[in-house]
Amino acid sequence: MGATAGGAAAGGARIGRLGDALRARDARAADAVRGPITFWSRETFNNGARQPLLKEQAAAFDKRNPGATTTVQFMPFQESIAKTQAALAAGSPPDLGQQGPDVGTQFAAAGNLLDLTGVAAELKGDLVPLQRDAYVTWQGKTYGIPWWSETRVLFYHKDLLDKAGVKPPATWAEWVETARKLTTGEQYGFAFPAESTFPGQLWVPLGISNGGRIIDKAGTVVADSAPMREALQFVTDFYTKHKTMPAATPTYKRTDIHQLFVLKKIAMLVDNGEVLQTIEQTNPAMLKTVGAVTVPVHNAGDVSRSFLGGFTLFVFAKSTNQAGALALLRSLYEKEWYTRYLVNTNGAALPVVQAAASADYYRTNELLRTMVTQLTTAVRYGGPDHGNTPWTGEAEGKLLFSQPVVEVVNGKKSVEQALADMTAALKTLAKQ
Repeated sequence: MGATAGGAAAGGARIGRLGDALRARDARAADAVRGPITFWSRETFNNGARQPLLKEQAAAFDKRNPGATTTVQFMPFQESIAKTQAALAAGSPPDLGQQGPDVGTQFAAAGNLLDLTGVAAELKGDLVPLQRDAYVTWQGKTYGIPWWSETRVLFYHKDLLDKAGVKPPATWAEWVETARKLTTGEQYGFAFPAESTFPGQLWVPLGISNGGRIIDKAGTVVADSAPMREALQFVTDFYTKHKTMPAATPTYKRTDIHQLFVLKKIAMLVDNGEVLQTIEQTNPAMLKTVGAVTVPVHNAGDVSRSFLGGFTLFVFAKSTNQAGALALLRSLYEKEWYTRYLVNTNGAALPVVQAAASADYYRTNELLRTMVTQLTTAVRYGGPDHGNTPWTGEAEGKLLFSQPVVEVVNGKKSVEQALADMTAALKTLAKQ
């Protein structure tokens, strides 16, 4: 208890220092912050539950800067892309934007974003040490800064593992053995959804943890390698060989897997904090008997990798109020509000500010603490050596990373052929 309290106090001190520094910068820049500021936000999650707090912060920002009038517009992914592209074509983008790193990199490569290298340097010491693909970088400069992130860990039912006499797995071999022992009758040991982007977001980080890469440091597509093949084989074997997944899994959506986990029809799954929200809504008492570990590795000593999701903030190069946009961006990392905002997401979004990540809410909750730990080594498709590219977002949208899993699970291709075909498609997109 004493160590926890001491850590919380230290975390509180860091929050205070960061908040004081950001407010001081706001105060110094107050004279320059005038006029309208438009922020196009993607915070439409949880049926809009996050929006009041963001509007509250915008109002507080305007109060500190009497000459500013901030407007926050909320829009889902497809609408945000269409509107932003139209605004850029018309030469009238918003001032501040929010998108994932892949989309941000597309904007940066097209020359549509303001160089934030200096701002990133100011904030970096206060942020959780994330992998390079948490940022929007292009040609040696930073154009987007992580605002919040999410990642996936291995969740499990403690009582089901206890009943089977097994422990949470730490290696791939243990993962298979545990899943097989947990598969009995109508209960399955481990399953994952074979829809949308999820299969790619599961197996690619496992391949990277295993020493493989989708993209090497020079930007060359190198996906067709032994470590990546091993990861693809490992993931698909749960269905094709070990039979730890329901026969109908290829037809399941992610929400179906969540519901089966809540019903204890599935003992283990890899997912982010959204599964905790599902449990909270349907059977809150179950949270006490759910455990979590970082994603198992092939060999002891390997770095655990999971998929890095989340959003970055950036300023458009043709913003008519760059000073205002920069000041608003900094305010969105302000201590008390930032921590409160992230806590309000109930684990679906994870803090990138170190002091907020050290708050008691995350430190004392096993499930959240595990996700925050996993966050520091989580990667996207270009990690950890190269980072994001202008084409990886398009590849994900075309489900190129997920297709190998779907094709192998459905018996359409061998692991070798599926991986070779994906690599060829990626090289075409990358013009290699």
